[in-house]
Amino acid sequence: MSSIRGHVEVETWFVEDLIAATTKEIYSKKEITVPKFQRGLVWNKKKQEGLIDSIKKGYPIGTLLLYEVAVKTNDGTDAVRSYNLIDGLQRSHALKEYSKNPNNFFTKDDIEDVFVEALAVELDIKSDVDQDKIRDKITEWVKGVVDFTQAAGWESADLMKHLVKEVLEIPEDSNGYYPAVGKILSNSRVSELVARFLDSIKDQSDISKVKIPVIVFTGGEEHLPTVFALLNTKGTVLSRYEVFAAKWGKETEQRISNKRIRDEIWKKYEALEDESFTSDDSEDTLNESSKKNREYTLFEYLFGLGQFLSDRFPRLFEEKENNRPSSAGFNLLTSCVGLRIADMKELPERLRGVDRNQLENQILEAAQFVDDSLFPVLSVKQHGRKKTSIYHTEYQIVSMIAVAFQARYKLKCASETDGWKYSWDTLRKNILMYYLYDVLREYWRGSGDSKLWDYMESKRYLTTPIHHGAWSNALDSWFVNNQRPMLHKGRHIKDDRSEILFLKYIYAQKLSVMKNSRPYHVEHIVPVNQLKKLKAQDERLPINIVGNLALLEPKKNLMKGDLTFVEFLNKQLRNDKISEKCYFDSLKEFEEQLLCKHDMPPSDLTKSSYDDFLTARFDHLKKIFLKEWRDHIPADPQT
Repeated sequence: MSSIRGHVEVETWFVEDLIAATTKEIYSKKEITVPKFQRGLVWNKKKQEGLIDSIKKGYPIGTLLLYEVAVKTNDGTDAVRSYNLIDGLQRSHALKEYSKNPNNFFTKDDIEDVFVEALAVELDIKSDVDQDKIRDKITEWVKGVVDFTQAAGWESADLMKHLVKEVLEIPEDSNGYYPAVGKILSNSRVSELVARFLDSIKDQSDISKVKIPVIVFTGGEEHLPTVFALLNTKGTVLSRYEVFAAKWGKETEQRISNKRIRDEIWKKYEALEDESFTSDDSEDTLNESSKKNREYTLFEYLFGLGQFLSDRFPRLFEEKENNRPSSAGFNLLTSCVGLRIADMKELPERLRGVDRNQLENQILEAAQFVDDSLFPVLSVKQHGRKKTSIYHTEYQIVSMIAVAFQARYKLKCASETDGWKYSWDTLRKNILMYYLYDVLREYWRGSGDSKLWDYMESKRYLTTPIHHGAWSNALDSWFVNNQRPMLHKGRHIKDDRSEILFLKYIYAQKLSVMKNSRPYHVEHIVPVNQLKKLKAQDERLPINIVGNLALLEPKKNLMKGDLTFVEFLNKQLRNDKISEKCYFDSLKEFEEQLLCKHDMPPSDLTKSSYDDFLTARFDHLKKIFLKEWRDHIPADPQT
């Protein structure tokens, strides 16, 4: 192996030169592209502002690392040095964003107290609250000016007009506005004070000549993965997947037949190009034909696969982020081919000789199987909410897909196993039950690497159904430990909570008709306002707890107001709004919809009576669950 000693140069670049190189300005003698194993743009505005603040204060911001690719010539004359940006993408992007509109990075902390205090004296403002308002309104004005020219409004008169209107609260269309503006503008002390302030902001904002230390690596390209991986110690830490991106390198390249996966890969590069960054090989892939015929690294493929999975299976995988690699593709393929997550680095070797496109189709079939298996419950959505709720961790769903895949397919020969149809029939039942069972137990909380491997190795979904006694104990433990102690505040409850999932299993048959699932709304059996009134008397009662909740079709909204259904019907009967027969018919209908006996809701609401009600209703729900799913829950084995 060749040595990398002597292949490192230390240079100093001006900020303006760095920006010119990344945007390929014509006059620049340098150009910077982004290697395809780089992460996307992940810094938020706060981190960008922190970098700019450090530069303005003269603090060090670290070095950029470039890899010199080649020296080109433009029109046969000017030499242009071409680099890959190995480390510093987030900082480079922050500098480019700042250069486009430096005023947008201005904060009220950039305004000195002495200036605000002096301005307050001249404006005859004594309140500290009003001084804070001066600071806020100046910041608002500065952010609204696009550059430091008079044409853009960067002058004292415009700022003072803004303060008259916003701080002194004199409307522009009032008779007192122009006299107030004229009085302030004629005050030479104010004019001088504001002019100095604007000049100082303009001077401090120009960072074009700030020097940035740059390390240029000129060694062999084969060393880049190691160099890139070693950078995972500072800044925005690389995920394990981004490190693999560099380590796996070009030897894993293959074509991708799935256009949607290719599209997801190119969305990342297009996001970079939208910010005027250039991918190191984007010029070779300008059309759909070249994208199709191009070869992609394993990292690129798994990045695209993860994004694609989020789109195709929104019930199974979290919504994607275009710039950062979703872990779904990496974890799923690694598990399906029988590797521990900790051994993901061995993935290229495990895939050697495997038809990646055929493997992809088989994994997608297994994912579709799991999605179909969970459909009766997960397809049910809350009324008015478009986003699919996710109750599980990624490792839980990966474990199910991986076991389904391995139950049907042999990796190396890509053939189906004997008896896979029987295995999938068993899985279809057990997966649906393990899904709720593990969510209620919070089994997958925390690190799931070892749990994932345990489920795959034991094939628990295939071999170990959850018996009646285990269900009974799990439900009791969940209610006592996770439900009764909790005080869920407010009327609304998040749809991704475990109590909603449990209720979906109970109401599944009522809310789901074949492939057309009806939306639901959450009904409180003891109304929220009753509970809040008691809470105001220092009786702290849980509101959004499973014993007090029901799921109803929107068209079956009970419209009972602040009364329990029993109180509502009693009132209707007393006021002769309904007949006695209608009373009993309605009472039965309410009981069926709410899954609550008429004698359960407390007639005299106290902390003790409410607690008794919650326990009774939960016991009732538990019996309904065990009855509804009896075909999926085997009896306890004989001892």
